[in-house]
Amino acid sequence: MGICQIQLMVVREDLQAGSLVELLPDWVPRAGIIHAALPSRRGMLPSVRALLEFLASEYALLGRP
Repeated sequence: MGICQIQLMVVREDLQAGSLVELLPDWVPRAGIIHAALPSRRGMLPSVRALLEFLASEYALLGRP
C-alpha cells in the first residue's frame, strides 16, 4: 500500500473498477509542461504520431493545456 501521483489516463479504468481509490480528491498538482523530445518530425513512425495524439487528447480531457 502507498500513495503516489499518477496520471488519470493511466489509472482511469482502475478507479472506475474500484481497484484503486482516490485519496485526496481536492488536491491538485501544480500545472506543468510536458515535452516530447524527438530528433525530427520527418520520418516519424505512425505509432509515435498516434501516441502523441493520444496523449494530447487525454490531457485535453483533464481540462489542461
